[in-house]
Formats: sequence, C-alpha cells, structure tokens
Amino acid sequence: MAATATNGNRSTAPPRQNWANENSPFFPLPLPALPGSPASQCSPCRATDKTHSGCLSTFFPVLPGLLTYLWTMASTSGEGDVPGQTVMRKKLSNPSDWKKNTAKRKRNAGDEYVGKGGKVIVKRKIGAPCNDGCFEKLGMDTVKAIHDSFWALGDFNIQNSFIQKYCVKGVVKRRRVQQRGDDAPYKRTCTRAYSLLCGGTNVNVCAMAFRNVLGVTSRRVYNAVDRVNPTGTPRHDRRGKHVPKHAMSLSRKNLVECHVKSFPTVSSHYTRAKSPLMRYLDTEMNMKKMFFLYKEWLFDNHKDEEPVLLSYYKKVVRGFRLGFKPPSTDTCSKCDRYEVSKKDASTEEEAQGIQAQWDEHLSFAKKGMKAMAYMEKDNDPDTRCICLDLQQTLPVPRLCTNVAYYKRKLWVYNLCIHNLKTKKNTFYVWDEMNAGRGSVEVATCIARWIDDELKEGSFTTLKVFSDNCGGQNKNINIILFYLRLIHSTTLQNISHTYLLPGHSYMACDRAFGHIEKYIRRVVNIYDLKGYVRAIQLCTTSRYHVIVLRNTDFLDVEVLQKSITHRKPKPPYSFQNARSFKLLSKFCEGYFICRDYTGQALGSVRLMKGQARYTRRMFDLSAVQLPQKYPKIRRLQPGKMQHLQQLLDFIPNVNQPYLQFIIRKQQELDNTEEDDSTQDEDEDHLEYDSDSEDIVDDPQPLQYEDNSVSEDESDDLHLTQE
Repeated sequence: MAATATNGNRSTAPPRQNWANENSPFFPLPLPALPGSPASQCSPCRATDKTHSGCLSTFFPVLPGLLTYLWTMASTSGEGDVPGQTVMRKKLSNPSDWKKNTAKRKRNAGDEYVGKGGKVIVKRKIGAPCNDGCFEKLGMDTVKAIHDSFWALGDFNIQNSFIQKYCVKGVVKRRRVQQRGDDAPYKRTCTRAYSLLCGGTNVNVCAMAFRNVLGVTSRRVYNAVDRVNPTGTPRHDRRGKHVPKHAMSLSRKNLVECHVKSFPTVSSHYTRAKSPLMRYLDTEMNMKKMFFLYKEWLFDNHKDEEPVLLSYYKKVVRGFRLGFKPPSTDTCSKCDRYEVSKKDASTEEEAQGIQAQWDEHLSFAKKGMKAMAYMEKDNDPDTRCICLDLQQTLPVPRLCTNVAYYKRKLWVYNLCIHNLKTKKNTFYVWDEMNAGRGSVEVATCIARWIDDELKEGSFTTLKVFSDNCGGQNKNINIILFYLRLIHSTTLQNISHTYLLPGHSYMACDRAFGHIEKYIRRVVNIYDLKGYVRAIQLCTTSRYHVIVLRNTDFLDVEVLQKSITHRKPKPPYSFQNARSFKLLSKFCEGYFICRDYTGQALGSVRLMKGQARYTRRMFDLSAVQLPQKYPKIRRLQPGKMQHLQQLLDFIPNVNQPYLQFIIRKQQELDNTEEDDSTQDEDEDHLEYDSDSEDIVDDPQPLQYEDNSVSEDESDDLHLTQE
C-alpha cells in the first residue's frame, strides 16, 4: 500500500475493506458506551452483540433506500479483488493507493493528511463548548462518542445523511418589520433546528454546539442540508463526476481497440494451466512497432481521425490480456511438430485430433515436473533429492573486442547439483584441459556430492532428476556408478528420473540464469577464477563452488568389464525410459520404468551368469576406479594458436592462467614424459576461492597473487572445500 508522509513520518493507508465485515473500520460503528450502560453495549442501538442491528434505524430511520444502496455499493466495490488470483501478468494500477485517494480517505475519516500543495491538515477535533450549556446537557462522554462515530463513517455521503437527519430545515415562523422597505428581500430564508442523540432521545442543541461536537464548519452543514432532491432524499455528492474536458472520445478509443484486436495471437502451451486467458503476440512485435502500424492503419482507413499518443496506446494495450512472447529457445521437438501439423491440418477434425495428442503429451510432461515438485516436500530424513544439469559452456577469455568473436577459446564447464529439500546449490567447475563433459564427469560430481553429504549424516535413499541427455545422464556408465554405490555405501534405493526434452525446467536453470545475468554485467573475464567469482557473487547467498582438476575424475567406464551389458526386453527400451531404479534387494541389475508413476517396471540383469554363487560374488565395490585423466588433455593446435593471439588483449596481470595452459600444451608436444602433470610437489598452485578477494571484493577479476613464480605456476588448482 502507498505510504503518505505526515509530519515527517510515514503511515500506511488502510486497505479497502468490505463494510459488511465485522472487522471493518466502517461497520459496525465504533461507538463507546454511555455512562451507566454496560461496557459491551452499543450506545445508539443498545445491542449487546457485534451486529449493531439498531444503528442504522437509530441514526437513519427515514433513509432506508439510500443507505441500502450505499452499503451495497460499498460491499461490492472490491468484488474483483480476489486474493491470490492474478488476471494479468503485467502490473496493474491500483487507484486506491494513489496519493490523492489516500488523502481523500483520510480527510473523510477526519485524520491528518497532506493537501495538494503539501500543506499538512490537522486531525479533526472537538471544538470549544458553547455558552448555552449544550455540552453539559449531552455529557463529554456522549460528545466524544458522537464525534468519533461521525468520522468513523468514513464516507462523505453518509456523513451528509447524518447531518441532514439531525439538522432539520424549516420555514421562518416569525419575521420582524423590515427597516429597508417593504419590497426588500428578507435576509433569513429558513430556520434550522439542531439536535443530537443522547440516551436514546434527541436533545436540542445550538448551531455552535452542533458544529463543534462534529468538528465541522458551518459551510459543511449548510451544503449538506441544502443538497436534497425534490423527493426529499439526499443528493449524492457530484464532485469529480463530470466528464473531463480533454477526455478521449469513445470513437477514438474504439479504433485503438479495434487495431489491437487485429493482431494475431497465440496461447502458451507451457503455461496454459496457470494463465488460460493470456495471449501472446509475435516474437518480433513490440509496443513501438504496434503504435507505428496503428498510425499507418489509421491513415489508410480513417484519415479524418487523429491518432492518439503513444502513452494512451500503451494504456489501451495493457487493458488486454496480451504479452510479448520472447523468442523460443531449446523447445520441445514434439511440441514444434504438433504446432506445425495443427496449422497445416486440412479439416477441423484433423486439427482436433492433433490437439488431443498435443494435450496428452503436455499432460505427460507435467507429471514429470509434478514428481520433482513432490520431492521438495518430502520430509523423510533418510532421503536426499537432487536435480543436476550442465550449464552452457563458458568461454575463456571472454572479451568485448571484435577480434575475439572470430577466435577459438578455451571452454569452461559448470555442473550444478541442487538439493531440492534444502534449496542449496553446489557448483563443480573445470576447464576442457582437465576433463570433458560426459558421463564420467557427471558421475564424479555426483560422487563428490554424496561423499560430502554422507559426512553430515547417513541416508539410504537418493532420488535424482535431470534432463534426457544420453551422453551425460542417461547411459550405462551412470547405471553402473549407481549400482556400485548400492554395493559400497549405505544407500539402498537410488532412482534417476529423466524429464521430457523441452519440458525440463529445473532449479539449476534458475541458478544458471542468475550467473548469466551477472556475467553480462562484467566487461571481461580472463581466466577460470573469474567465473568462480561470478558464480559466487551473482546472488546475495554465496553459492558453494568446487573447482576440479584432471586427477579428480574417476573412470567409471572400467565397470563395464565386470558386467554383461544386456538390453531391456520389449516393451521396455533404454532410450524411452523415464526413470531407472536400483535397489539393494536386486543388486545384480536395475529396474526400468516407462512412465512417472513407478508402477510399470521391467528388470534388467547385469551380472555375469545367473548362478547363486555368481550372485554372491557379484560386487562392483571391489573394482578400483582409476583416474580418467592421469595427465592433462591435449587441445587442438588451432585453438592454441588463437589463445596465443588473444594474449595481446589481456592485461599482463591477468595472463598467468592462459600462459600456463599454453606452456603445458607445449610440454605435451615437446616431450613424452608426463611427470610434469603428475608431480604434486612441482606442479601445484592453489587458489582459494573462499579468500577475501573473491568473496568481499567485487572489483576486476584477477588472481589473488599476480606475482607468481615460475616454479609455482605449473598447475592452477582452485579449491573450495
């Protein structure tokens, strides 16, 4: 809600409420009890409950029709404000929060407010007592109760009705002789009798006492009494109800709406359940293009009409449930085929059949997302639920110069493992000289995450969600790695669920979005450490980053020598499988599932032979996993030449990383000995990514020690453990 400044302080305006609600500040009337009456009894209506059924009849016995109308209008004014329901994606204006409406609401409630010129208007108070003793007849408690209840009404029209009831206008009963001649008009045209309610009866008071009790001026009283319809009913306040002089004509507005409706729109099949009424314009369309086309259309078809301004055109467009659909990337191939087939359908029946298949496909994809969302609410302490994904490759160096666009660069890989329960992200980063981006690298990162998790406490169940990439997540190497975990750790149940391609939006993608947004604000990134810093600083909650080297990756491919690679029997297939399950009760193979329910299971035995003795001897934990990359990987000569050329665009203080890579590749070309990549004492340079210059200094990305000696800069190993 909007806040309005009063005397240097900020106060929050009350939200619009239903007057029929007993908790509303407008109804029931907050009248304190009269002296001598029970504390829980309402003064005007003598009601002991919270309904105050007699307040209306007590204050307004002659105006039931008008009051019923006013109460109905007030109670239905917020029908469209359904909590939690969003009609449009764009932010809508809320007139109740505007400064002028906030000031109006406070003015009608008698509170302090700030006027249009910035002047502070003080709160309405009870005036001084009159000389006729009217305050003594009423009693100060009654005076305060009437004053508070009058301003608690909070509505200008109802307050006027109150004044009209207790200020009765009549004819002049007696006139004195005119001193100015018989034809001169009389100064007094009417008489006004004032009274207030006290103890259930009307007590006559003077005009001054009436005004001071309510805290109003004589002008307010005269205007309220005089504004009466010929039938005797009070006239509604007409201020602000006139048609603005510069208001847009209905014909011009209709032309704008007609032009907006002429644009072809599509619905989003990915968010149709959340926003069924939302429509999207073409990806190449924007507001300025629409306005330019509107002026051309108006000139061709309605030359006599003057075009509206761009601001008004935007206002009309926002009234529609329209959005500008961004260009689609990495979309589902099946959805794209269904969309094209539906457009090319020759008959309505054919289009409906394609739409039915499309809806079935989307429903199946939604089940996978629901299965992952369900795991977020799992409270089992023996279960760990994760999702994992590889980010788009990151180039080193990342330069803004135009020459860099035509040069080959060193790729940096970033794998994210997101804990669905704790919402914690762990990033594993390495470059292509240390490892690739296949199943070996994915299995190694999962193994590192499980080792760290087991240090905090043992667990028996692991549930993994990922995309359907066969080279990284969905292959026999990952299955054998899970089976080895069943044989060697406390894990008894491991499941890996694969989301449909194009429908696999996970929490990892959200984290990657934060990283990419931060990287776009960084001008240049010269080394691996620059990306480590970017990952850590992209959000206020520092991400946990672990940088891996070539000797950290385990070769899980050797496990294939200990098994017989059998294929699933029909109707099951490895490619169309939606999930794999590995259980300690079936330690010689795995289960395959075709859907996300986990019911349609097929078993695949990987153990060599089927004898009972062989089953007892089948143990993959006995297989020692060697290093996948005992030495650094060789890069292509063309890439090395381009990296050498890019050194001219990198400051000297940021060149050690690429210089080290170039020197190591030259050593691979000049010698067959691999001691330079194996000797830890000779080739170890550690960069602690938890150091102050990374966490606390968001300045230009550079190494913490720029004066690295020749012997120390043989190996760049960044750790955060």
